[in-house]
Amino acid sequence: MAIQSRVVNDLLYLGIKGGVLAMRKSDGTVAWFTKLRRGITFVPLILDGDRIYAASCGEVSCLDAVTGTLVWHNELKGYGVGYAAIAGASFPIGAAALEQAARGAAAGGAVAAMG
Repeated sequence: MAIQSRVVNDLLYLGIKGGVLAMRKSDGTVAWFTKLRRGITFVPLILDGDRIYAASCGEVSCLDAVTGTLVWHNELKGYGVGYAAIAGASFPIGAAALEQAARGAAAGGAVAAMG
């Protein structure tokens, strides 16, 4: 799992050309590209652990973040084909902010509400 985490941390993900492209941060080379079933130009993405969730044409796909392999796909029948926003609960930035706030509180500093 540690090796997989390192690989995910070295990749930058782009929703582009109706799919998901993974580039190596170290040198900018393409690691993989996965075309979505109904992909269009605009593809919102979210990375959550070792999974990437991508929305396109009213459908959502889950990809393996290391290989780009399709894990599952949902056509979201009955919800239309317009643009979709995508969100998740576990983000490193949120965890880092909470950790920093906890350190500040432990040191006697004031904790500011984040919005």
